[in-house]
This record gives sequence, C-alpha cells and structure tokens, in this order.
Amino acid sequence: MKTSTLTFLIFCFSIGFAQPDGDLFNKDFLVNRGLRIDKLLGLEIEQQQYNVEFVLDTPRFAYGNRLSFNDSLFFSYYTAPCGNDYFTNLHGPYRILGGNILEINIQVVEYHGEWNPPKPNEYPEENWQRFKVIKSDDGFILERI
Repeated sequence: MKTSTLTFLIFCFSIGFAQPDGDLFNKDFLVNRGLRIDKLLGLEIEQQQYNVEFVLDTPRFAYGNRLSFNDSLFFSYYTAPCGNDYFTNLHGPYRILGGNILEINIQVVEYHGEWNPPKPNEYPEENWQRFKVIKSDDGFILERI
C-alpha cells in the first residue's frame, strides 16, 4: 500500500512539473484586477522587463505605478497621495495572443501635475509592443520580445 501511494504521488508530482505553463493570460485573468507594476508599461522602449504584482489595497492606499485592463484597453498610470507630483498616464488597446503573449499599443500619453512648463499630451504612432507573460510568486513578469 505504501509503495503504490508513493508511486502515485511521484507520478502526480512529475506530471505537474512536466506540463507546460499553458496560456496564463485571458481577459478573465486581467480585467478588474488590482495590479502594481515597477515602471509604466511600454513607455520606455529600452525597458526589457516589467514586474507586475497582484494587490489587494483600498483606493486610499493605491499609490505608485499601476496597471489595469478593461475589455479592450489597458491603462498604465502613476498615482500619489498628493497632487504635488509629476503624473503620467498612458492607455491604448491590447491583444492577448496564444502562448502567453500580450501586445499593447499606446495611443495616448497624458501628463498632469507639477510639470513646469506643462507637458502636452502625446499621441504616438501605432507601434504594437509584444511581451511574454511569465508567472512569478506574487504576480507575473512581462518580458519584451
């Protein structure tokens, strides 16, 4: 009995590690989730990797670089507890491709806050950026491809 139980556990354990990650990303996974990101997504083309964490915080304490998705658009933005800061928000459409690939296209970059002189909004040309989604302990990593 012990041998068959041990064999079964080893089999189950090995199957779990042998299976590919599969498709992690879908709209149900993204929409209406609290996400913190280390840098604004896609703003700096030379940025090769982004760390994204799931967060459960109230709007009162939702500060820093954030990321959100609705059915058709992504939003990457900076928030702070006061208005005396440099705020940058960007958004545009996104696509989810097979193999855990996320594509974004920044349509608008908005600046507000203490910019002196004020910075005008930017409307970049269409430029889809592609990222591989990799699981992490507390969220996921977006790696530019």
